[in-house]
Amino acid sequence: MATGPVDGDDLAALPADELAARCRAAEAEAARLRSDLAAARTELAQLAERERAARNEPTGADDQGGLGIFPSEDAPTADALVGDGSDPRVLSVILTATAVVTGMVGVLALVNGNLFSGFGLVIVVLTVVLAWAAVRTRVVPVEVSIVRGMVYIEQGDSSHRFDIRTSPRPSA
Repeated sequence: MATGPVDGDDLAALPADELAARCRAAEAEAARLRSDLAAARTELAQLAERERAARNEPTGADDQGGLGIFPSEDAPTADALVGDGSDPRVLSVILTATAVVTGMVGVLALVNGNLFSGFGLVIVVLTVVLAWAAVRTRVVPVEVSIVRGMVYIEQGDSSHRFDIRTSPRPSA
């Protein structure tokens, strides 16, 4: 009986009973692999459930869409990150740094007596525009606190408060 792969021409030369035996063996191997896969999936689900229970997380898939098997320490957890994982403070920092550099170039133009030339005026205008853009894109943190049933939300100069004790409850 042949045990390795068989070329197409050699397959036609096999007797019918040997070909049928090979098909039965292949079907048995496929059934064994299906049951192994089902057992592995069950084991993974149990591991995920135990891990969620250890971390006191709700059941279901985790935020990354996986089974929760792998540790989520590599997931970004910084408060400053937005939904797509970017940091909104980066733009403000880059604009500020660029404004400082153009300001230094403006000081050099002043020292060299070229401040009122075309280049010097462009540098001054560019410095002012970059500084204005840096101030406009500055991220002001939001502070939320709950004290005795009152929710206080503060962001920069604005503040809001809500009484959660008297708010209407949604009907089921």
